[in-house]
Amino acid sequence: MSDVPATPPLQGQTAPSKDSHKGLWFMAIAGAFLILVFGFGADWINGHVSIVSFVHVPQLSHAEWWEVGALIWSLLFALYYYFTFESMNNHLGDRALGFAIAFGTVALCVVAAYYIHTNSLRHLWFVVLIGVLFLIADVILYYQLKKQYQLKKQPDDQKKHKKYHESLLVADAPMIVGLLVVLAFQMLHGNCPEITGVIQDSNVKEMQMQMFLGGAISFQLIVSNVIFLLSQFGVFRNIWLR
Repeated sequence: MSDVPATPPLQGQTAPSKDSHKGLWFMAIAGAFLILVFGFGADWINGHVSIVSFVHVPQLSHAEWWEVGALIWSLLFALYYYFTFESMNNHLGDRALGFAIAFGTVALCVVAAYYIHTNSLRHLWFVVLIGVLFLIADVILYYQLKKQYQLKKQPDDQKKHKKYHESLLVADAPMIVGLLVVLAFQMLHGNCPEITGVIQDSNVKEMQMQMFLGGAISFQLIVSNVIFLLSQFGVFRNIWLR
């Protein structure tokens, strides 16, 4: 018999669908564009912010504009998760869950952006909640796709649930841990005089804390999003299988 064996392929060796690649490429290109605009265009944005003064956009530091770009990129992942849940099956529960996660991500990103320049502690709490929501989404997708594979024994479902398991381990969990460490630092030292040396002015201390948090949070969000995309593209599995 020359038929192809019925055994499922090795982890991650089946090619992803063209539709899933389109979504991932969109997220990758959008992320690069947002980093270019908000990361490297902060001076230009601050110079032209008066044009949109009716929106009440404050003059943000470079680190804070980096974080705005990272938050917008995270907001776009709300759409990615929504359409991912939509593509699973036609169950009303899956569609409702996808909408709830997408709406929650949008709401948290908007509120986090609102506090980015006014209250660093509240801002950081909402960023942590964004990470928790991404973690919940990946956990649900992992178990849903695993259950789907156990019922239908489709190799594509096996590949998909392994992708989200991998995302949990290499993207979501490290991001949550990193953000919690930054949150602990902010809660312990945010009001300490030592944090800014001899500078005692509370406004200056808050500004310096915001700049530090902006850099730390934008790094965490950008790196976790990049790692998530690499995981979904199968880059890590191709490396591990060699």
